[in-house]
Amino acid sequence: GHGLQVMDLLQLDNVTNPPVVFEEDAWYGGFGNSHTINIDQASGVLMALGSGTFNGGPHIVDVQDPLNPTLLGGFDADGYTHDGFLLTYNGPDPDKQGRLIAVLCNEDALTVADCTDPQDCVLIDTYSYPQTGYVHQGWFTKDLRYYLVNDELDELNFGNGTRTHMFDLLDLDNIEHIGFYEADNTSIDHNLIILDQFVYESNYRSGVRIFDASRISDSEMHPVGYFDLFPANDSPLFSGTWSK
Repeated sequence: GHGLQVMDLLQLDNVTNPPVVFEEDAWYGGFGNSHTINIDQASGVLMALGSGTFNGGPHIVDVQDPLNPTLLGGFDADGYTHDGFLLTYNGPDPDKQGRLIAVLCNEDALTVADCTDPQDCVLIDTYSYPQTGYVHQGWFTKDLRYYLVNDELDELNFGNGTRTHMFDLLDLDNIEHIGFYEADNTSIDHNLIILDQFVYESNYRSGVRIFDASRISDSEMHPVGYFDLFPANDSPLFSGTWSK
């Protein structure tokens, strides 16, 4: 019954004697709990993922007025969504520009949906690559052409090194898997973000790993730095660096 809490962070400016316990400024009870949320700042639309509603798919909420979150709809056509990316699309696919597009990590597949009408979301395409363990989380490159994904279970299930999967989303109707970067360690990869050409990965026991992805069009990533919070080993276990 936790729901979605909305907090005004300007309250922090007035804290003189921490810690302070705050009450939420607004609350939305359309779901009890969710795994993650993602917000498209251009439209003021939020999608909650892994909430147990809409067959486990995106639960879509209007937060343009943050103090009055309201249900818009959801997407239930492709099962459980663990994480995802929602945006008012202005990428290279001309057919989808201006549409509200969701790229979804759905455990066994990467899925693209058009949620411009949240009450009638439309499945655009879905893709499962070889040796799928758990399609966990991903992020767009700056030009919105490529999407990088971490698979949380392939190291455990198949014994490979840490893999970052690369997708070309030039045509959102035809997801193209263009390969993967495989590191020389076996840690589990968990979350990543992309800023400019750099990919920042939280990879459990191998720590924060930073890559230059400026040649992603050639299916290349190049390590440029790291900070290891578990230097003892890089075993594929669920401890170490977890999030971004």
